[in-house]
Amino acid sequence: TPTQMVPGEIFGQPGTTIPISLFVKHNITAGFKATQTLYDQTAFTAISISHKAEEISKINLEKAQDDLIYDVTRLYYLIKVTEDQIKIYQENIDRLESLSKITELKYKAGFLLDTDVQRVKVDRENLITEKNNLDLLLQQQTDMLKYTIGLKNQNKSIYTANVVLTDSLQKALIINSVYDASLFFNESPEALISRRPETQLLEKQMELTQLNKSLAIAGYFPTLSFYGQYYYQSQRDKFDFFEAGEKKWFDVSVIGLNLSIPIFDGLQKNSRINQAEVDYRKASNDYEFTKRYFGIEYNNAVNKYKNSVSAEARQKDNVELAKKVYDQTLKQYQQGVASLSDLLGVENSLSNARLSLLNSVHQLRMAELDILKSSGKLKTILNQ
Repeated sequence: TPTQMVPGEIFGQPGTTIPISLFVKHNITAGFKATQTLYDQTAFTAISISHKAEEISKINLEKAQDDLIYDVTRLYYLIKVTEDQIKIYQENIDRLESLSKITELKYKAGFLLDTDVQRVKVDRENLITEKNNLDLLLQQQTDMLKYTIGLKNQNKSIYTANVVLTDSLQKALIINSVYDASLFFNESPEALISRRPETQLLEKQMELTQLNKSLAIAGYFPTLSFYGQYYYQSQRDKFDFFEAGEKKWFDVSVIGLNLSIPIFDGLQKNSRINQAEVDYRKASNDYEFTKRYFGIEYNNAVNKYKNSVSAEARQKDNVELAKKVYDQTLKQYQQGVASLSDLLGVENSLSNARLSLLNSVHQLRMAELDILKSSGKLKTILNQ
């Protein structure tokens, strides 16, 4: 048992120290203790910070969802463009196949040289090579789409599952007859920008820095708590706590208030307050800079949309004109009026016009996608 030394004068033995035991051999204490905080500004502020952190997590999730929607849609349109390019090349190959048969007949009839026949074959082989390259590119783009959305065969780690893209490149993401993109959603550009997850995230981060400052300031406030304790205790030389006989257990109860007043902490709280001020100014500057950047991004998306609409209209007219020229030149070639060089030239012009139209449509879809992104409206794609 614990032993303590006491002066010998107590027992009539001056000048000595005598070891005595103040405890018995067996001690048991059983009970409960409860504590309730009545006032703790630090704890209250910490709860607010946890709620703010939860809000930031939700916004981060929304931002991740928007990023995924943007990436998937962008890949989707790339695949559709490649598919349409393959169709154009295949149609060109088919036309040159027919033209090759015509040139063969004319060569046998003595109207063309062997070099003319070979020229058509060379052009056709070049187109086949280009189409094969596009086939490979299409496979790579499709695999990337599967990887992005996590599509794979059951119990396999490779992305070999089949995927079918049903939407057409011609389907618009935004339908409106005016160029003012803010009218797409009946909201001002400022309101649209404020809806972006990135903007909301910066706002919450500014609020979080203010709470961090409040948390540091709360360290100067006292804390008050209530406590209560009730227990039984027993002390025996022998382990006979549960035997009948004399009273062996004694109950004890305690209640009270605990007041803690901070006095000095080596200027740690002051340092945290100053750091929180710096963090807030930085977050505020980032917020203002980002809003201006998003405003520029929004205007660029609107201008890109305007140019893309005009470009698509021009390219449609250009394709119609190139098709008329090709049909006329083909008839003239069949009648022996136009040369093979003329026919191949207009055929190439028609092919380029169709590819340019396809590119302008793709640019228009991407402009619409950028408008949705800069407006915080990417999730509207899921409802189409």
